[in-house]
Amino acid sequence: MRIFLIVLVFNGTVYAGIDSVGPNGIDATGLFLPNGTLLTGSGIDLGQVELDRPGKPGFDNAANSNPFITPAQVFVEDGAATANINVDFHPEEVAGVMISNDPDAPGVAPGSSLHASAFRVGADEILLSTQHVANQGVLAINHSYVAGGGVPNGNSQVTLGIDYLARIHDVLNVTGNRNEPVGFPMNFPFWPGDHFNGITVARSEKVAGVFRKVSDGNDYGFDADGDRTSVDLIAPGDDLMITGLPEDPVTRNGSSYATPHVTATVGLLQEFGTAMLPVDPSHWDLDHRRHEVSKVVLMNSADKLQDTGDGNLLGMTRTVLRQNGTDTWLTSPAATDSSIPLDLEFGAGHLNARRAVKQFSSGEWDHDAGDVPVIGWDFDTTDGDNTFNRYPIGPALRAGSRISITLAWDRIVEFANDVDGDGNFDPGDTFETYPTGNLEEQVNDLDILLVNRGTLDVVPGGLSIGDVSFGGYNLEHLFFEVPATGQYDIIVDHFGTGIAFPLGPQNYGLAWWGVTDALKSSGDFNGDGSVDSEDLAQWFGDYGVNSFSDADGDGDTDGFDFLQWQLNVGTTAPLTAAVAAVPEPATWLLLATGIVFIPNRKCRLHSFL
Repeated sequence: MRIFLIVLVFNGTVYAGIDSVGPNGIDATGLFLPNGTLLTGSGIDLGQVELDRPGKPGFDNAANSNPFITPAQVFVEDGAATANINVDFHPEEVAGVMISNDPDAPGVAPGSSLHASAFRVGADEILLSTQHVANQGVLAINHSYVAGGGVPNGNSQVTLGIDYLARIHDVLNVTGNRNEPVGFPMNFPFWPGDHFNGITVARSEKVAGVFRKVSDGNDYGFDADGDRTSVDLIAPGDDLMITGLPEDPVTRNGSSYATPHVTATVGLLQEFGTAMLPVDPSHWDLDHRRHEVSKVVLMNSADKLQDTGDGNLLGMTRTVLRQNGTDTWLTSPAATDSSIPLDLEFGAGHLNARRAVKQFSSGEWDHDAGDVPVIGWDFDTTDGDNTFNRYPIGPALRAGSRISITLAWDRIVEFANDVDGDGNFDPGDTFETYPTGNLEEQVNDLDILLVNRGTLDVVPGGLSIGDVSFGGYNLEHLFFEVPATGQYDIIVDHFGTGIAFPLGPQNYGLAWWGVTDALKSSGDFNGDGSVDSEDLAQWFGDYGVNSFSDADGDGDTDGFDFLQWQLNVGTTAPLTAAVAAVPEPATWLLLATGIVFIPNRKCRLHSFL
């Protein structure tokens, strides 16, 4: 028996309290930059638009503010707020999910600066608020309000407007799915959940202590018109402990509270990206701030099916269940139909902030810069009609493993009537709509393919071709099993329709995540391209049980494989950005390692730690 005594020292804060932020929820606690700094969203500006606004300590009185929730700025539409007016418990609690510093109910990104605006009921008022908040330099805006009526076909004034503002101001609008029953007595016909250029979030509930089931409270009767579905992600929304007014945490339900989990995770991602700009300029530039990039990173890293420990399911931490409690991605039409990228109820899956940061930490890899790693993302542009961009994946992908690929691009909305011609929205301005069945007047048709290296031969399951002409998508998503070990290319194809051609070249965000066996010898046991604490955890689970963490090729997982990991920990495997390690603190490296050799190998390591 060989016993390897390992002492690990970790640096950082472990949050208590709100379960939805921790490992049972979106797993946003204890995330770090490579230099050991705890990710809190520091230095990042986020936005909030609602019928009312959160209170601001020092501006509003104690009855209308919470010392743990401090917005940077509060407005009413495009003007200054009045103290103690337009303050309500709902926006206060939504803000709490994002920025609360309450140790009993911490927010996802307590270090972010929140800019919040209240609107008076009406479409133009919503857009004035959204535009004003976007002008504060925010990277994502939370829309936790609901309205009844209207057809969710993307042509309402609000939906057209926030899609226009997303593109012009480069901001990710995050909206909630409709709840049942409707929580607010608002009957004006504007609901932005059918937008194209942002993310719509449905709520999840717990099963066996983990948020992973689509909540029974979601109402899919307001799903987007036509073939397109509204929901992109699910996030915790049932039985949440949230700080609000008064300051004692309260328990709430609703997609209003699921949505800010997603919005605030953008704060964590963007703090990471900002820190990496001076460290690795070859893979980090201002592209990381693009809303298309945030969108694909959040969606591509979402949980669908729990990994069994061999890494084939990309290290996902939970199996997501539909409302019936049994159906999963494997029974979703999206799993088998190349024209359906997302599941109707849970979209791409359950938000996982830890996996999102890991996806993001790989850095940007251009399609024309040679081989790309097994995990990466890119912001790029097509050359227009009937062209494609190819991304050759360097390491061989593992047979039987899954690969996840997500592509998103903007619907292009323009003014039908810009009264003063300044490009800004003003009351009375209107936007161009599209006739039913002619979405290609506003959306280019892009597809994603996984092909054999250097060819155009699509592998089985490796095609996503949502048809724009039938009310389809400006998003494609693949999650399927790699048929054989080998080298593959990702292709982004700009498919010409004739009508869409005048829209010309198209900006897009692309994210991918695969698995390779080629790098195990370096200690990269989970095949993600970096040698880090996740590989150590993998080795722990595999020791003496299987060969999943076999670095020396002798057919088992033992102490010699650990030594290979120890030699390379803190480095990255080939084709991964030099500093794009999993965000764990630098001081987590081994403080001391004692090695004792004992003849009997049958004893498990776990018993001696």
